Amino acid sequence: MPTSLPPIQVTVIRSGGEWRLMRDGQDAGHYDYSVDALDAALLRASQLLDQGREVEVFIQDSAGQLRRVDPVMGEVIH
Repeated sequence: MPTSLPPIQVTVIRSGGEWRLMRDGQDAGHYDYSVDALDAALLRASQLLDQGREVEVFIQDSAGQLRRVDPVMGEVIH
């Protein structure tokens, strides 16, 4: 009986004056601007989706809260 894999989490957070890309809690890149980090997150999400994996994308807002992002459309989900 096949077991389903948990979704991969791709997260963009502000840290130490830069934007960090995290994949399942592991460092996956550093960017000067949030838009560049989010673009990289969406590219990774697209690649993972193409491989048949489930992906959750998050970005930290100005209040420090994580907001879910549609991994295909790139829009913040409220």
